[in-house]
Amino acid sequence: METKNQRATLVVDVQNLFYSVRDIHGKLARIDFGKLYKKCAAKFDLINASAYVAIGSVEQTRPFCEFMKKVGFEVVSSQIKVEDKKIYATDWDVGITVNVIRKLDDFDVLILASGDGDFRHLIDYIHEKEKKCVVIGFEKELSRSLQAHADDVIYLTEEDIFFQPESDRPEEVKK
Repeated sequence: METKNQRATLVVDVQNLFYSVRDIHGKLARIDFGKLYKKCAAKFDLINASAYVAIGSVEQTRPFCEFMKKVGFEVVSSQIKVEDKKIYATDWDVGITVNVIRKLDDFDVLILASGDGDFRHLIDYIHEKEKKCVVIGFEKELSRSLQAHADDVIYLTEEDIFFQPESDRPEEVKK
């Protein structure tokens, strides 16, 4: 698939990739989002990159969001909701879909970094509008339906991750 002369937008479902890398490589594994951005910018004419993040504590999340902005991402965030001591994580499927549809005239290729099979409907819509979609994710965690609907798939590997040192983890997470 020819990519360098087509305008591309990168959309990252941060929570999906966060849990995917942990499921495969353990609780200290993290995605190197700087490498992910550079990988996409090298292969595509990247005109926009958005990272969708669920925020618990603003103070805990601020360094991550600042880093994401520094490497080139627009950070789109939503507060995690807590009701009656139950945590309701932000599910970005609808938000990402709506924002991609709003930007439809701005790009030729959607680069979707997520393994969530629910996005197959977005990919179908993108195709109806004669756009391309490339999916990025870990092969073991990537929905087969998503892979089947995408024009191309880029698999994340161990080269795309790092391991967070124990000393950098918040005290309540250490066990």
